Formats: sequence, structure tokens, C-alpha cells
Amino acid sequence: MMFLDEIYKIMEKIGKEEFEQIQLPMFRRIAKCLASPHMSVAERALRMWSHQNIVAHIISNNEVILPVMFPTLYQVSKEHWSDEVRDLVYSITKLFLKMNEKLFNELNKNFKSEREREKALELEREERWNKVMEMQSNRSQCLSVDIDLNSGLVDHLKELVID
Repeated sequence: MMFLDEIYKIMEKIGKEEFEQIQLPMFRRIAKCLASPHMSVAERALRMWSHQNIVAHIISNNEVILPVMFPTLYQVSKEHWSDEVRDLVYSITKLFLKMNEKLFNELNKNFKSEREREKALELEREERWNKVMEMQSNRSQCLSVDIDLNSGLVDHLKELVID
């Protein structure tokens, strides 16, 4: 949390050029903090939007920052255990929507189609695994039959040799 506090202090004092130089790595790190299961860390990352100087930087660079933050905001809005964190994410999501509705909708569409593709791949992977397990089961049954046949053959040969 001290890291986030230091980031806020720096962001409130730097100019546009400096902000643009650090925005990508900084917001990737902030997104990781936002995704933290630790409520205090996630809340602290979200409180950045209450600082006017920081929000001014975000607004002027939303086309760079929104694509970095969108997947995390979406995930946290659906999966974080804390109602407070989800409420803050909802407020920030609305802010991003107002900032750049076209980009927001495009990112939302792309994100949902990517999740659909991932679900389809997971389903395909699961189906292939089930086929492998079925083949293994069938092979085990075949081996069992072969062993039974072979043991019967050995018994039959013993009878022939003994007689």
C-alpha cells in the first residue's frame, strides 16, 4: 500500500510528458493491485480516481489506459469477494464509459468474444481429455480380456501336456 501511496504522490506532481512515459507500466502495476484479493490493496488502487490531478491525466490518456485497465475492471466487477471493491469498480467503469464510450464498447465487445473463445477452447480441451480417458478405459478392458484369454490358453495347454 505504501507503493500506491508513493505512486499517487508522484502522479499528482508530474507533468503530461512524464506521465505519458510511465503510464503503461504504472497502470499495469495498478491493475495488478486492483486485482488483489486483499481488500485494502484493491481499495487503495481504486481510490486513485478520487485525486483530481490523476483523473485529469487519465482522462487525457484514456485511449492508452482504458485498454490496460478494462480486463481487470471487468474481472474484479464479477469476481471480487468485497462488495465495496465491486461498487468502486462499478463507479470507475461508469467514468470510463463516459470518457470514451466508443472505445469502452469496443473493448467490452472484444473482451466478451475473447472469453467466448476461451470457453470454447476449454470445452474442446475437456472433450479431448474425455476421449483419451475413454480410450484408456477401452484399452484396459481389452487388456483384461487378453489376459483372461491367455490364462485360459495356458490352462488348455497344461491340460494337453499333462494328458
